[in-house]
Amino acid sequence: MERKTRGLLTNRLARLNGEPALVTAMAGRVLYTTSIDTDGVRIAAVYRVLNPDKLHHIGGH
Repeated sequence: MERKTRGLLTNRLARLNGEPALVTAMAGRVLYTTSIDTDGVRIAAVYRVLNPDKLHHIGGH
């Protein structure tokens, strides 16, 4: 599923490192990924990766 926000950004659900994540891109270029770690009840951590060197393997939409 892909959604456009504010006409420029697109968001899609993906699996990264075996976990669900949100991939945000603009014009087909991945800007960042967001994932959430839970203990099953509460959010334990939110992770956002913005480093282009770590995003190059994900690819655009």
